[in-house]
Amino acid sequence: MKILQLVVLIFFVLSTTYCSKRVDPPEVIPDPEPTIIFEIPQTEDIVMYEVNLRAFSNAGDLKRVTSNLNHIKSLGVTLTSPGTFIPK
Repeated sequence: MKILQLVVLIFFVLSTTYCSKRVDPPEVIPDPEPTIIFEIPQTEDIVMYEVNLRAFSNAGDLKRVTSNLNHIKSLGVTLTSPGTFIPK
């Protein structure tokens, strides 16, 4: 019984000395500032137009749309997006 008490006492002393050591937290390195490659336009400056492919040609091909991009740009559109389409 005395040996068991001695083992428990040694274990308690060793565990409290090792667990009570203060460990400094790791140094936090801040994230670097992101590099801006291009200037993001303000949302007030964006004019979006969703291109309906069937409105430009019966076949719904992109050739007709690309040939009319100057016309779309002359309307003041700054952002174009292809509309949803279902293949035949």
